[in-house]
Amino acid sequence: MQLIIPMIFVLALVSISSIFFRNSSKTDQGFEVIYFKLSYRRKMIRTLITLPFAIVVMALLYVYSDISTSSSILAGSLILIVFFIQLLYNFFMWKEKEIKQS
Repeated sequence: MQLIIPMIFVLALVSISSIFFRNSSKTDQGFEVIYFKLSYRRKMIRTLITLPFAIVVMALLYVYSDISTSSSILAGSLILIVFFIQLLYNFFMWKEKEIKQS
């Protein structure tokens, strides 16, 4: 139950943000705080930039948490799988948009 409520909150926030920024102009250069206002190319770059931070967070959780080793390995594996799916999705969408614009 401790994880379900934050997960529901995050999913609701992401859903609302993606709907709100769906038709907004996308930023392809410079800094943009809001992830949903970025182009797919910039989303891919931001995803790559966050990889070292994600690895450090996973290592800190492994060292300082009370969960079992197998649970922490499973959680880390799931995070990395979702990370690479997001990276591949943004890459292919970037290339698709690039082809459509040509």
